[in-house]
Amino acid sequence: MSMRKAEILRRWGILFLSAVILGGCGNGRISGPAGPAAGREEAPETVSFDRIRVAFSTTADWARMELLDSRNVLAMRVISVPSLPGAGWGATNDFLVLNQSADAARAVRRLTMIADYALSLDARDKPLEFQLQRGSINESVLEISRIGDDGERRLVEIIHGGADEAGTGLNSKYVSVDLRPLWNFPPLTARIGLGDGKTHRWEFAGPEIFSSAETALLRIREARNLGIEGFFLDWPGSSRVSEIRLKETLDVAARENFRISFHFEVTDPAGGPILDENRIREELTEAVNLFGEHPAVPKVDGRPMFAVPIAGPFSLETWRRVFATLEDRGVAAAALAVGLAPADFELYFDADEGRIFPYPGAHVPGPYFVRKAGFYGLHKDAGMPPIWITTIRPRFARFGRESRLLWEIRF
Repeated sequence: MSMRKAEILRRWGILFLSAVILGGCGNGRISGPAGPAAGREEAPETVSFDRIRVAFSTTADWARMELLDSRNVLAMRVISVPSLPGAGWGATNDFLVLNQSADAARAVRRLTMIADYALSLDARDKPLEFQLQRGSINESVLEISRIGDDGERRLVEIIHGGADEAGTGLNSKYVSVDLRPLWNFPPLTARIGLGDGKTHRWEFAGPEIFSSAETALLRIREARNLGIEGFFLDWPGSSRVSEIRLKETLDVAARENFRISFHFEVTDPAGGPILDENRIREELTEAVNLFGEHPAVPKVDGRPMFAVPIAGPFSLETWRRVFATLEDRGVAAAALAVGLAPADFELYFDADEGRIFPYPGAHVPGPYFVRKAGFYGLHKDAGMPPIWITTIRPRFARFGRESRLLWEIRF
């Protein structure tokens, strides 16, 4: 095993790693040169949909709202959750759940959560059906509204109270909401890129690739023949020498329809910081200014994409802050943040698509379900940090007598 591979394994491990692309990426369409082995990238398509807001509240000790048919749900996003002491909640594409102590319920404390659903236009001709359940005292309230360019319009309010006549202890109530009035309003539209859903192979390349154009060409052609579509290169720092060598390498990659992205190391082998936030902002700004427009550098919605590690003091929130500051300065970039632990995500499986998408965990409101990865962008607004999610699985692949560490990226 080479020292380079050993270092990568030591730093990032060979188990499952996750990644989230952040920094104003919108719907997450990735573009740039791709080799012959690359999957076909679908052109952005226009999606028409309705955004339905569900406000669910209760003064009972527990309450549940179940959407009985979610096949027309393209994406669901949790907008707000209760923050009162002892309050619990849960959410998926199929249900919302609230709970609190019996003492809080006897005090008639109200819990509220709000979620937005992006519905395909097929849902307009079918009733939106819910099953409501709650504890034995007090009530729950379900409010359904349409969110459009003209603001919010309430469609219906259902109050679920009274005694449990069936004696089941579930206080069940069936609700059917007629969505045909939505035909009186124009739908929302969004242009999104759905990606090709295929696995793309990337590899870390060592500094030897900078030594000459001939070396770069040899390494790139060798990798492309093995089905590798791009390299991550450690950012060598801004200097006149590195600028000339990097541009020479990128020019070779562009001619070969190959992608190259830079990785910014922030910690030393012992885990201590190499760069502080101010220095990393300077380095990222320099990289964007020098190479952000280069055709070999992959783009997310037109923004150059770089790889940054979640390590030491550089948490996901730190990187979000760094890229938000760059955005305020007019430096547009996206980051592939690598090294997140599985505990940082919640996984939701879409049986129709047969794919798993990880999303930030329940400690912050965020997207909880999408029919396809690109539909995430249907809930993009000023109050939602635009992030796009993918997964990376580093693994060794054998090519003849050689083993190489590859990163499999799905988007």
